[in-house]
Amino acid sequence: MDRRSFIVAMPAIGFLGARPGGLSVGAQGLVSGRSLVLEEIGIQLYTLRALLSEDVAGTLAQVAEIGYRTVEFAGLYGLTPREMRRTLDAVGLRAVSSHAGVNDIRGDWASFLEGAQELGQDFIFVPSIPESERTPEGLRKLAEDFNRAGEMAGSAGLHFGYHNHAWEFVALRTGRS
Repeated sequence: MDRRSFIVAMPAIGFLGARPGGLSVGAQGLVSGRSLVLEEIGIQLYTLRALLSEDVAGTLAQVAEIGYRTVEFAGLYGLTPREMRRTLDAVGLRAVSSHAGVNDIRGDWASFLEGAQELGQDFIFVPSIPESERTPEGLRKLAEDFNRAGEMAGSAGLHFGYHNHAWEFVALRTGRS
C-alpha cells in the first residue's frame, strides 16, 4: 500500500471503528493483498482536553464507559505518571502512546521515558515542530535530536515517531521538500 492509498483508506476505517468495542473486521486488500485486522480503536485524549482539565478521573471513566480501552495522551493534567496509571487502571483503560514536545526530547528525556514506561505505553510521538525550526538548519538539528531520542526510547523498550502534517510535503524554493 502506498502512502496516498493509506491516507484515503484510514478515514473509512476510523469511521467504522468509532463504536464501542472497536472494530474486529478483516479489511482485505488494504496492505499489499494481506488482511488487516483492527482489534481496538483508541482515542486521542487531546480531543477531550477541556473536559480533562476540569475532571481527569470522571472524563476517563466516561471514555471507558462508552467502550474505549486504549488512549493516547497529550499531557497528564497535573498528575504524575504513577497517579495517572492508577486512574487508568481503575477504569480499565490502557495508555498506548503519548505526545512529547520538542522541548521534552531536548530536556530530561530519560525522565519522560520513565513516565511513559510507568504508564505502560508502547509509543511516543512528537506531534508538531515549532515553525521557527522549519528551516534546513533547524530540521537538521531536529533530525539529530530525533535520532538521539529514538535511540534512547528504543533502549527503554519504547517506539518513537513523528506525526507529520501537510506542510512537510510542500516544495521548497529549491524544488525539494
